[in-house]
Amino acid sequence: MDESSAEPAAPLWSTINKRQARDSTHRTSSQCFPPRISLAAQPDASNFTIHEQIGIGSGGTTVHRCCDERSGKYFALKVVPRPDYQPSRTEAMLMDQWESVNSILPTHVVTKDSSTYISMELATGGDLLEHILKHGVMQEMIVAQITLKLTEALKDLHSTMLVCHRDIKPENVCIMSLDDPTDVRLCDFELARPLLELGHVYTQEESAGSSTGSLDYMAPERFYGVAAGAAGDLWGLGVLIYCLLKGSLPFEPVSEALDRRHPRLRPDAFENLSPEAANLISGLLQNDPKLRYGVDQVLGHPWLHNNQKKLNIQQKVQRAHKQALELSRLANIQQERFSCHKQQQECKA
Repeated sequence: MDESSAEPAAPLWSTINKRQARDSTHRTSSQCFPPRISLAAQPDASNFTIHEQIGIGSGGTTVHRCCDERSGKYFALKVVPRPDYQPSRTEAMLMDQWESVNSILPTHVVTKDSSTYISMELATGGDLLEHILKHGVMQEMIVAQITLKLTEALKDLHSTMLVCHRDIKPENVCIMSLDDPTDVRLCDFELARPLLELGHVYTQEESAGSSTGSLDYMAPERFYGVAAGAAGDLWGLGVLIYCLLKGSLPFEPVSEALDRRHPRLRPDAFENLSPEAANLISGLLQNDPKLRYGVDQVLGHPWLHNNQKKLNIQQKVQRAHKQALELSRLANIQQERFSCHKQQQECKA
């Protein structure tokens, strides 16, 4: 159920503008970031070559791999078949001011002819929904690493920019590399709104669009008119974690949207999950947002830390195995060279 509504005024805009500095060393030199420009700028589209389609969205929207002919670097280009499309005020502010942690935001918004072109960092691994549909559910160790990165993104979004995402789901998490499903970025900030404190008394304008988004990942309070709480993002994170581990939703089916105000977990919801994973998901799926885990509780949860240790050990083993294979390959090359040299010497003799 997607309902269009005007974005309410941002009473915390002056606070949002006070962006905090942060360490950006999480980005590696191999990543390609299209240069960020003013939204009013109009880059020359003739410098870009559009290649194959890599994704499709609603309303005829498509995503393509695109090349900047000046630098030879590739990025993703979202094509919206509407000349009047513009990012929301909150998304535009994030594009202009947020040096995002583990997130992807558009870098250009250009209107040409009857379409709008939006460029952003290229994710070659698709999204999390595509991954589990193709490869099946993920191991807890992998999901824990994904959870860590997404929670870091949400903490930065909430505490630095005072904004909530409002549409946390597997489709809105990009995998940056085909070889590493844990290399993820949060994306699609179209429904993001300025953050309002838990217990805030919402005006009618602020509550507009409370049920706009993806119903299966929407927190119960959203159906009471609470549209912009940080706790809602944590609920969505809990549902996302469950989907990655189990390949399904954790709740019993409902017949009407209002029934989602009191979602009920399936009796076998936590079957075959570790006690730590079940505890984290349970903490995130509390119907009362006051009782729900916050970002700091998630980041400090034993499930994340224990699986991070396991992942580090596995990575060390894989690295040692790779080094052993490389040494073996070099030794074989050296042996072949020695044998060839020996044969040449024998022929001369």
